[in-house]
Amino acid sequence: SRRLEKAGVANVYVNAANPGNVRTAMPYKDLKEKGHPPAKGALKWFMDQRSLWSAEDGALTELFLGVAAENTTGKFYSPMAVEVVNSQSLDIDLQDSLWEFCEELVKDFITI
Repeated sequence: SRRLEKAGVANVYVNAANPGNVRTAMPYKDLKEKGHPPAKGALKWFMDQRSLWSAEDGALTELFLGVAAENTTGKFYSPMAVEVVNSQSLDIDLQDSLWEFCEELVKDFITI
């Protein structure tokens, strides 16, 4: 959000969201492809105990940021649209280091 602001871009809101542990088919597919049927059964039991967010509940934070968070930018949200603030998340040097690290990770896959 700071980079966009410096570039004079307005009306673009940049936030980060963690949907939490969500009960979807993705873990099952990954375990099946890796050939771990016993782990799949244990994971299914764990997931069936309702210890994870439903897919609908897991989407609420992203939905909130997509439609209800006008003028909210540069923030981090955990499940159920709870804003997370800690000293590390506010550290501008740490933010810049993370950005540079991520750019390095994807540089071979992005062309601009």
